[in-house]
Amino acid sequence: MSGPGAIDAATGIQRWSYETGSRIYSAAAGAGTVAYVGSANGVLHALDRETGALVWKFEAGSVISSAPLVTSGLVYVGSLDKMLYVLDAATGKE
Repeated sequence: MSGPGAIDAATGIQRWSYETGSRIYSAAAGAGTVAYVGSANGVLHALDRETGALVWKFEAGSVISSAPLVTSGLVYVGSLDKMLYVLDAATGKE
């Protein structure tokens, strides 16, 4: 199963990929040096945009199917458990 990754816009060559362990139904969102993507197993992954290394992950109660919103140092993400989670963008703490 493949996961999110980064492709060089100029060359089309894949720079990195990351295995989420589950399908991805959400679009990714980026802010600063971090990209955020949710997966079908209810995990929000925060990834270093340059290397693809995991910065942190947060386990929501259900599938994350919409793109996270990142603003003012916070990440807002909804899941199919009818919850809106608000996380610290740097640490992933709720």
